[in-house]
Amino acid sequence: MKTTLTQNTQNAQHTPGPWSACSGDAGQKFNIECAGTGNDLLPVAILKGPDRRANARLIAAAPDLLAALEEITALAYKLSMEAPTLTPSVDRIIPHARAVIARAKGGAS
Repeated sequence: MKTTLTQNTQNAQHTPGPWSACSGDAGQKFNIECAGTGNDLLPVAILKGPDRRANARLIAAAPDLLAALEEITALAYKLSMEAPTLTPSVDRIIPHARAVIARAKGGAS
């Protein structure tokens, strides 16, 4: 089952998802593509090397992973405000998640 997340693309500096990974050159490379206008597919990246299949899957999932992390971070913050007993755990997680989101969007690393 595929879940599609609504992306917060307001500050996005990347090609909006969803992205897909497909094999090219008889499996010698993997293409990361996204939907263009109509039925067009636009290239995002071309991967070669021994880990190309696994890397392609991970990269193709990046827009959805970013959107999920943004939603989870917002929910964790909200829950910590409603249930103070969660605060110590959330205090450890949220800064890291926010740093990763910022890095993915071209902010500080």
